[in-house]
Amino acid sequence: MTKLSPNMLGVILAIIAYTCYTIADAALKFAGQTDITFYQIAFYTQGIGVLALVIFALITKRSLKTYHLKLQFYRSVAYAICYAIIIYAFQHKSLIDTYTLFYIAPFMTGIFSWFVLQEPIGRHRILAITMGFIGVVIILRPGFIEFDWLSIAIIIAASLFAYANVLTRKIGDTEPILSFTFYTTGTIFLINAIPMAFNFIVPDFTTFKYLATAGLVETFATGLIALAYLKTHAVTVSKLIYISVIWGLLWGWLFFDDVFMDQWTFIGATIIIGSGLYMIYREHKASIK
Repeated sequence: MTKLSPNMLGVILAIIAYTCYTIADAALKFAGQTDITFYQIAFYTQGIGVLALVIFALITKRSLKTYHLKLQFYRSVAYAICYAIIIYAFQHKSLIDTYTLFYIAPFMTGIFSWFVLQEPIGRHRILAITMGFIGVVIILRPGFIEFDWLSIAIIIAASLFAYANVLTRKIGDTEPILSFTFYTTGTIFLINAIPMAFNFIVPDFTTFKYLATAGLVETFATGLIALAYLKTHAVTVSKLIYISVIWGLLWGWLFFDDVFMDQWTFIGATIIIGSGLYMIYREHKASIK
């Protein structure tokens, strides 16, 4: 049996993680359709995530200790701001609108990787990122999404997401893998516990089911994406976020009465999938040299 190279393992982990994120996002959007606020959503989802991590660590005797507290703090705060913006965006925009604006992340990852990690981007990765973004623009089309202050906030969130993920790779695999998820989830929980203390609510059972689903799936995905960043180049992992456009279209159509796919969306999605497959092919080819 052929053993997967670290690059290919990172690609597979990233694909699974980004797919899980879209499932969690759909659950967040369901929860956000009630009267619950974004910080109440964050409090419950991340609280459930922290609880799950602690239980898992106790059962498996895994460490939650960090050897890079300062860097973990920076990436956790970046994730916390990003998470708050995205939850709010899901309450006011469709999944696909939010995703499309968020797709500036691979470009920002390339920039941060170059400055922070001194990772070469390479012409093949630049080509794949560019083609993926062209596919997104075709789906978006000028004027298709209303560009307002929330749109700018989503772009800022994407930049913070990219920065946090680059810091994950900078920390490296000397850190216990659970610590990447634990400190991020715990920081978001503690930050949102402050406003929650002044406006505490207990959600109804249906809303809680969505919050629990989002919290558990997000926690799992965050661990996978951290591991993916440790296995392969940051630009490669960030590029694969484009696959979420397919899931975003599907979940929006199935659950939120969004228009599924016109001809331009089909063309854009085909380009996105093609660019992702090209990236996977290049990583596989590089791993066998």
